Formats: sequence, structure tokens, C-alpha cells
Amino acid sequence: MLRRSTRIGAPGTAVVAAASIPTPRALANPVDGRGHGPLVDLEHVPSAVQAPDVKAELKATVLRGYVRWLDAEGMTDAIGKDVSPALAEMLRDLPPPTQWLRASDTTLPIVEAVARRRDLATVRRMSREAAAGPIFALIRPLVEGVLRLAMGPAGVVARLPLVLGSSARGIGFEVTTTGTEEAVLTMRTSGVRETRASAEAWAGAIEALLGLAHTSPRIEVVKVTPDDATSEILLRIGWAPLRAA
Repeated sequence: MLRRSTRIGAPGTAVVAAASIPTPRALANPVDGRGHGPLVDLEHVPSAVQAPDVKAELKATVLRGYVRWLDAEGMTDAIGKDVSPALAEMLRDLPPPTQWLRASDTTLPIVEAVARRRDLATVRRMSREAAAGPIFALIRPLVEGVLRLAMGPAGVVARLPLVLGSSARGIGFEVTTTGTEEAVLTMRTSGVRETRASAEAWAGAIEALLGLAHTSPRIEVVKVTPDDATSEILLRIGWAPLRAA
């Protein structure tokens, strides 16, 4: 749970302390007869959140999605040789999906190893295809809640801090709208030295997420500022409705 925050943000950008974000309230039973998650009221959720002073962590469902992808690509053993012995063991004995994992010790080394063995485009593809699996089990109810309120893709983008925050902590997200179908997402990560490869991984995950909103997303990595204390990533996000065949 996010507990503390520092105020960081450009003028004109909404920056909201994590503690002030209202808890989404359920609009229906937690699980309906089809196994779907709760309907979430997102109408009044702020479009930005600031990271607390804790090191970045991701839920293990992200790692599990990566390993599922690596298995399909026949890369698990090779990547296991590129990472620490502890992480290599974790690839064989996966933690529960809701367990929080330090990003710098788990997902980041995998992303870097895939970039070295393949390329940045493969990192983005891995993240996009991995997100379309178990990770969506966490975020799909949030995205569907936005779409039910007729907010469309713009509403999903505006609420990326909430959606991404369902599986990440120690990371600040800010969304600044720059056009009717364009926005900039600023990410500030505590305790992780972000790289171009990790930025591509985030871009891939967001591409998959926006696919749930029936859009054709365009995501550009604008800037990566690596730092051992607080790294920053800027992504330019564009979207357009999918055209019927």
C-alpha cells in the first residue's frame, strides 16, 4: 500500500499525494457468475499519483508473465544463466502472483538480459504479450470500469496511475494530456536504475493495456534518466480507435 509521497511535478500537471487517492468503491458483487472481478467506480479518481519513498516493487504476476513468455520462446534456460543464482532459482520455482518483488532484483535483470540476447523490440514484444496473460487478471476490471463509464481510451490513459498502480508500488505516475488523442506519461521510480530496455518494457505493457480499450496505440520512449535514487521515464502515448474490418 502506498503510504507516503513527496511532491514532484511540472507546473500545470496534476500531482496528487498517494494517501489522498480515494479507494475505488465496488458497484457490484466482487465476483459475478462469469468469474469477472469487481465493477469499479473510477469517475472521480485523480489522473496522477506520486511515488512514496520506498523502493520500486512489482507484483509477482509480472514476473510470472515474463517467465511464461520465456518458456514459449525457449529462452528460460538461457536467461537463467544471465541473472543471479537467486533469480534463476525463482524462474524455476515461481512465487505466488500477489507477492511483491523488488524490481531491481527480478524483472529488471530479465528485461536487460532479453535486450542483450535479442534487441529492444523483443523486450517490448515480451512485455506486451506477457501483459496479455496473467497480468490482465489484475487490471482488466479497472479498464472495463472506465469503459463502462463511456470514458473511452482517453479515460483509460488518464487513469493509468490507478491501473498501473494495481501491480506496482514505489513508482510515481503522472499523465499530462497534450492533445485529443495524445498524452505524456511521466514515471519516477525509486531505487531502480531504469534503462532504455526497461522503458521499452513499460511501453509494451501499456500497449497491451490500451488494446483492451479497442485502440491502436502508438507509444514512443521520449527520455530515460537513470539514477540509483530516483529514475525518470517519459513516454509519449497516442491512440486511435480500431477500424472495423
